[in-house]
Amino acid sequence: MKPGGQMVATLKVHSLAKLASKKILTGENWHPEAYIDALQATGFTDIRMEDKKDKHITYQAIFATASK
Repeated sequence: MKPGGQMVATLKVHSLAKLASKKILTGENWHPEAYIDALQATGFTDIRMEDKKDKHITYQAIFATASK
């Protein structure tokens, strides 16, 4: 990815939490904070997570800018 490029990842935190509670997802990597920490560790900047809605479905989008 070129410097200044935008990265977007989407997820439904509520759905992931439900899967984790049923032991379908294990560990802690499904938490958005783990993903955000990985983005920071690899040099992304301007990282933010926003709630979005489409056709009555709420989801989260993580935005980041490549700096390297």
